[in-house]
Amino acid sequence: KGIRVESVYECRRFPQESVVIGLTLSESGADFSQEAALAVMKNVFADMSAVQIDDDVLASYKSLLERRVVTQKSFPEYWIGAINLRYIDGKDFTTGAEDKIKAVTANNIKKLLTTLGSSSRIEYVITGNKK
Repeated sequence: KGIRVESVYECRRFPQESVVIGLTLSESGADFSQEAALAVMKNVFADMSAVQIDDDVLASYKSLLERRVVTQKSFPEYWIGAINLRYIDGKDFTTGAEDKIKAVTANNIKKLLTTLGSSSRIEYVITGNKK
């Protein structure tokens, strides 16, 4: 269809722990509406949900995430932010991120991808000025 996709993600601790994924879709030489691009992205997620997730690959990514959490916790900025959140929102700074990472399964991932491909979980279409 001629779509260029750029992605960004953000792991948030406040106001609740969440991961936000942003996808920027732009035309790549084709006249393509935002609604059509959204439909294509849903199809991509639906197709991805049908792919078998290799246990070794999943274990590798989980290990990478666990190491990233450990690295973040080695910096004073992490703890300063966590302590500030505790007083702002009564949030404990021991979030159990490592246990949550360990709890991720191939079925969890497939369910998420299926939801993204079959429902309104892709929530926003924001249009910009055409160059």
